Amino acid sequence: MRPWQEAARAVCRRARDLVAITGAGISVDSGLPDASQVVRDYQMQGIFSSHHAHRHQREFCRLYTELANRWGAAAPNQAHLALARRHAKIITLNLDGLHTQAGSRDVIELHGSLRSFRCLQCGARHSQPDELTACVCGVCSGALWPDVVLEGEPVRHLGLALEWLSFADALLIIGTSLSDNPVRQLPQIAKENGAPVIVVNRRADDWVPYYLET
Repeated sequence: MRPWQEAARAVCRRARDLVAITGAGISVDSGLPDASQVVRDYQMQGIFSSHHAHRHQREFCRLYTELANRWGAAAPNQAHLALARRHAKIITLNLDGLHTQAGSRDVIELHGSLRSFRCLQCGARHSQPDELTACVCGVCSGALWPDVVLEGEPVRHLGLALEWLSFADALLIIGTSLSDNPVRQLPQIAKENGAPVIVVNRRADDWVPYYLET
């Protein structure tokens, strides 16, 4: 191991208030796609474009439900499990729910969850439809809409995320470049309060357990 990797390991093991910011890269080893992959001729980022989704609601719902069924069959990998065992606070950009499934209790889903839908007409909330065409509200027959944050919409629970980062004594960034606002500003909060920042871009399934566990 290189000296900086050993130093990162020591930082993570000493931390008493460890926070992790995670993106699609942490779930690749669970068989889930990253932002560059294509589903039914749509790039992942394009599927979650607010402009496209609202102009093509039925197609978006079908694509989303297909992804939700795929993600619902995925299992947490060793990176998710190591973070849960370490009782790290999780701020995730992901919709897959794998941190909660792994046993993490403190989880902020900035972009919502694939596991629920809301009716655009009456506001009722529903669990994920089982069929690709079942995006219809059972209460009023209105259109169901995935209860998620699309590109260009404000993220959720940002204030709590900022609070966690202001008290963190170490920050792990796993599987995300944090290229968009406002999430790109999050590491700076930790840095301003003296917390070391450790980035894991690849092989999270290997590196996260190494940093966190004996």
